[in-house]
Amino acid sequence: MSSSIPLTEEDLHDLYVWVDEIPLSKPKRNIARDFSDGVCVAEILKHYFPKLVEIHNFPATNSSKQKISNWETINGRILRKLHFEVPAVEIQDIVAAVPGAIERFLRALRTKITQIKNIQEQKMLTRDDNNDDEAGLYGGHHHAAAVYRPPSSSTVVTARPHVAAPLPTSAGATNRAALSSASSGRGGPIRPPPVARSDNNDYNNDIPSSTQGLRKLLEEKDLTILELRESIALLTDKVGRMEDLMRVKDEKIARYKQQLGR
Repeated sequence: MSSSIPLTEEDLHDLYVWVDEIPLSKPKRNIARDFSDGVCVAEILKHYFPKLVEIHNFPATNSSKQKISNWETINGRILRKLHFEVPAVEIQDIVAAVPGAIERFLRALRTKITQIKNIQEQKMLTRDDNNDDEAGLYGGHHHAAAVYRPPSSSTVVTARPHVAAPLPTSAGATNRAALSSASSGRGGPIRPPPVARSDNNDYNNDIPSSTQGLRKLLEEKDLTILELRESIALLTDKVGRMEDLMRVKDEKIARYKQQLGR
């Protein structure tokens, strides 16, 4: 969960505002008591991850045993899939409505949700960027770029190497005569030379293969970066949970010492 940094009044205010923005089945009057059975937490998770949560698995209850059962279900069926877990000690404190326990959990949960959403947005942006690159390389349509289009008739006529035989007239006169012949129907349609079409076809075939390889390499690199960031976030959460666990143990040891001192 989160680190052992205490929550300030501003932190608590932001946290309560975040909770109020989420539709819950009951109003928040005493957050420690209202959230102790885990139902509201399940509703928060349902709000952000609707496919992971089935609300009917979390009955509202005043029984401590059922409250713990609800939290164990949250841990096993939902949070574990998010690489996030509530320590048993924290569950005991939340069920007992220990002041500050639910706030610490909600702060950690909000941080985890934000991390997951950021990763999802980055993946979506990566896909959008790849689509934009593909549209730029292929003129906006991937399949259209792979279709070979023969050169236009004007291109063929002005290509001097393909004139059948030299004439005494100039190149411009030759072109005008060829165009006039094509338009009047005497010369028949002007077809692209085989050599020119072969060269252009080879060139168009080379473009997709090279760009697809580059695009695939970039996608793999972006996914690797996202996975590493997620691993760092998970390790940070684990360190935070250990710190919280140590803090709780220290507090209990201090309470036991005070009781023994009396």
